[in-house]
Amino acid sequence: MVEIDILPASSESQGADTILLRFGQFSYNNGENNQKIILIDGGFKQNAESIIKHIRDIYHSNTIDCVINTHPDADHINGLIELLTLDELKINYFLVHDLWKHAYSISRKIQDDRVSTKSVQNRLDYNLDSLDNLLNLIDKKKICREIEPFAGVTCHNFLKVIGPREDYYEALIKEFPGMHDERKLPNYGDPILEDYNENGGHFLKNPVTSAKNDSSVILFFECDGFRVLFSGDAGVQALTNAINYANSEKIDISSPNYFQIPHHGSLKNLSYDIFDAIRPNACFVSAPSDSNKHPSRLITNFVISKLGINMYHVSTGYLLIPNNAPSRGLGIAKSMEVFPKVYIPTLKG
Repeated sequence: MVEIDILPASSESQGADTILLRFGQFSYNNGENNQKIILIDGGFKQNAESIIKHIRDIYHSNTIDCVINTHPDADHINGLIELLTLDELKINYFLVHDLWKHAYSISRKIQDDRVSTKSVQNRLDYNLDSLDNLLNLIDKKKICREIEPFAGVTCHNFLKVIGPREDYYEALIKEFPGMHDERKLPNYGDPILEDYNENGGHFLKNPVTSAKNDSSVILFFECDGFRVLFSGDAGVQALTNAINYANSEKIDISSPNYFQIPHHGSLKNLSYDIFDAIRPNACFVSAPSDSNKHPSRLITNFVISKLGINMYHVSTGYLLIPNNAPSRGLGIAKSMEVFPKVYIPTLKG
């Protein structure tokens, strides 16, 4: 048996990711379960309580077998910090990147003789205090985190990390905000609202997201013939690398039952080539219930009208996978519809 809950970790102005997987033998009525529970990201601080309640009331458990943090943005990590602070659930294992372990390698990659390992560590300390807090809490509670989630790592055999590779990750860190080679992003102005033309372009010509988003852990889940591709906030380059890695390792990630639209549906994270390589049967996106930015209307319309598949919007309702599992009285995310008008991005300068 397999079940995936994408929890509503959003508000009117903010999107977040909180995903729970359980597999094994379990009952919907009592606690006599032989199951494994995995948590992918924790959303914002306020989402910790809903994670605890869901695991206790729905899964009849007080244990998370493995927690995975895809990357250290507030909408993915702060709920995990709060979860550890509340200390109401037992956590057996953490998969999380420890940037400080890579400080020496990063300093060698920066083309400046004045850069030292210490200067790299200092910048990480200044700009990534949330990740530092999370790692300290994990260690204080003596939760195992020996392995970092790089391509090739598996979790309970059913969940495989297909990105990032360690060398790509280290190249990205030096481009994080506040770092020596901070990545510069295109400067977009206010978008223009236009009637939707299904024959027009749906993606940016050269989409670029932040280096921190590109560092996201990309995961492929396969159990009992059910397959899901989780993307965090990864961008086009990171996803392309993950697809290439999967192909090189003979991991067939094509045509998954579900594909997570990355970064809450941002237009800066996807391309035609990514969809052509993945060819999902359905998509889901975690995003605010009322936003002109996330998910992108262009991406939404592309998925529905061009691919001809369902796209589920997780905002205030849960998305329960598989869809034929009991609803358990929870509000279920709705399949989206084509937007008659779309926002067209504009570049400044």
